[in-house]
Amino acid sequence: MIAVRKHNFKYDLIVLLLVYSTDTFLVFSNVSKFPRTVFQVILLGIMVFSILKTLHVRLDRLVVYLLMIVPVIGCIIVNKDFSGGNIIKIFMLTLGLCITEYLPFDLFSESFYRIMCFLAIFSLFTYAFSPLLIKASSVLPVIINTSNTKVVFLVFSNVTIKSGLPRNAGPFWEPGVFSIYLNLALALHLKAGNKLNFKDLLIAIAVLTTFSTAGIAVLAVVVFDFTFAQRYKEFHITKKTKSRIKIAVILVMILVIVVLFSNVEFRNMIIGKLNRSDVRFASTKARLNSILINIKIWASRPLFGVGASQLSDIYINIAKQNGTIDFSNTNGLLMHFSLYGIIEGVVLVYCLIKFAWKIRFNQFSRLMVLLVLLMMLFSEPLVTSVLINVIIFYAIPNLPKNQVVTRIDLTTPKEGTLFYENN
Repeated sequence: MIAVRKHNFKYDLIVLLLVYSTDTFLVFSNVSKFPRTVFQVILLGIMVFSILKTLHVRLDRLVVYLLMIVPVIGCIIVNKDFSGGNIIKIFMLTLGLCITEYLPFDLFSESFYRIMCFLAIFSLFTYAFSPLLIKASSVLPVIINTSNTKVVFLVFSNVTIKSGLPRNAGPFWEPGVFSIYLNLALALHLKAGNKLNFKDLLIAIAVLTTFSTAGIAVLAVVVFDFTFAQRYKEFHITKKTKSRIKIAVILVMILVIVVLFSNVEFRNMIIGKLNRSDVRFASTKARLNSILINIKIWASRPLFGVGASQLSDIYINIAKQNGTIDFSNTNGLLMHFSLYGIIEGVVLVYCLIKFAWKIRFNQFSRLMVLLVLLMMLFSEPLVTSVLINVIIFYAIPNLPKNQVVTRIDLTTPKEGTLFYENN
């Protein structure tokens, strides 16, 4: 039987905890290790407690879970690597499974969009008033992250205290990560049948204020998908209306490009990343290295990878041999291969494909969404992010109507409980 659950505050709280538990600035801050650990344990503990109360695992999701967990366990055994990174990966996969079983995908999408709208709007206010907030930093809470970046801490957004091009990172540890969350919210919402609204525009503006090259490129693909790739015929949108949307979007995109490149600092940043003689080219080289080096590391141990404790040292040694000065391993997709081997990586790619196929209706649009997901993972190392581990399990296709799926009950259901069968 299919039960219809109304959206409530509890779902928004779970998604907010999901957002804050692994990728925010506070998690990576240099506050004392003990309170930071306590903060993470409380966040994740509340989430797990809420979810385990009504946990019934779909067998197809459990199969994917085992296919992702076994390579990690194999890596731990083969490499004798019982480091925290591997244990955290197992925990995040478990958490991702729990969330997807507790919260149906449509409700997750609604909550995620609502939370990211709120964070986008809040961050735009703090970004607009950042000069004043920086001047008042002596009387406002200030924290420092593990890269010694100092920010004015405002809970739902932070303001970086440094000179140069101001960038909007929201509450996240890096502007590029903020842009990933914002772009995913847009990709989930901007689909055929949904109308553009003012909140979509605010999210897009928030992405632009991150000044993340990868983030802005992903935004362009999301907008292109909504405007050109999706089919609207089945949603009774006329060709005339579609043509007007296309013209409006093209004009807006031209305006955005003009505005962005009229900013001298942004223009110099882009040019610098393409100029081999510029120090900023190190960032571009680091991204290229993260592709080649991860493939090289995976090729050395293709079955179970090298594990969390060894990856960083091996990566830096190879990067030094390549003459790079930036040792950032930014490729979250290929890190799954180098960390845990071929099975882990292939299952992840399979899940990304299934996720794109799940949220779009036609092949071209599905390919655009898949490109968005790949660009996101190629730009940030989101291996132990709750978000990517949630996407893995939401990728399992919805069931056709009236079809019952095999579930394994991990708790004793209360009498009269109705379960989602089309999750």
